[in-house]
Amino acid sequence: MKRIYTITTLIIAMFCGCATEHVRTIDTLEAKISETAAELKQNNNFSELEKYNRSGRGYYYILNKNGIVVYHPGKGLIGSDFSRFGFVRKILLEKNGCIRSEAGSVSRIIIFREKAGDEILCYTIPENEITGAEKCEKYE
Repeated sequence: MKRIYTITTLIIAMFCGCATEHVRTIDTLEAKISETAAELKQNNNFSELEKYNRSGRGYYYILNKNGIVVYHPGKGLIGSDFSRFGFVRKILLEKNGCIRSEAGSVSRIIIFREKAGDEILCYTIPENEITGAEKCEKYE
């Protein structure tokens, strides 16, 4: 009986530890994205973005001042003109902020920060993956 209790306690502790490690808040994501945008002002090395894109639920992409995709994990989207989308026009206008947007049945958060060269670093993540999303303006 003691062995079962010990194993159960270890399993619960393991899951609790994992859950707290993966909690993302809008504030921590905004800080990370601001830091990443500042780093990209120094150079345009996208290898860190690619590494991060492979490890999480969200993904980074970069738009130029005209709404053209400069970097995206879906390589086929690079060079695409996204300026026709209302949420992209809002991003280009504001340059820094966050919005909530519906994409099909999924509500997404887009956090964006201006970087050097009239480009904007964007990070998109499903709303249910973070806490504090109510801070972001809902875009419809």
